[in-house]
Amino acid sequence: SVTISPDLSEPSLVEDIDIVTEWLNELLDTDVCSSSLGRELQTGTRLCQLTQALNKSASDAPTGIKRYHVSAAPESIQARDNISSFCLWCVMYQVPPVLLLSPEDVVFNKNLPGVVSLLLFLLRKSSSRKSSTSSTRYAHLDTSCYCCCY
Repeated sequence: SVTISPDLSEPSLVEDIDIVTEWLNELLDTDVCSSSLGRELQTGTRLCQLTQALNKSASDAPTGIKRYHVSAAPESIQARDNISSFCLWCVMYQVPPVLLLSPEDVVFNKNLPGVVSLLLFLLRKSSSRKSSTSSTRYAHLDTSCYCCCY
């Protein structure tokens, strides 16, 4: 399979990846590196965990994905199942269609800018609905535009 690597020399993409990685680490109590974000998400496990965390922290979030393949291998059918479940959850959470992904975008790490844009939307949406200290860290993000173009 061919992986299209985003231009990581683009300052805004690098900054957005750092913001998303910091948020995921905080929310999921993990230690993901910005440089490996795409690989970390390829199995869909972290994304399913994210739905559970958002369900607990954002009152309007749909029920988190309870059944998923914790030990899914990258590019496996289980990884596709996890990511498909995440994509359906995003539809239920009313993510704008322009930000929705295909499972292949994540499984094959084809569209990291799109994945980051979707995660930034989820961060903004969940942060705007609660007043915790952690959400105020992201208050500076522009919430008027959810689609990031790279």
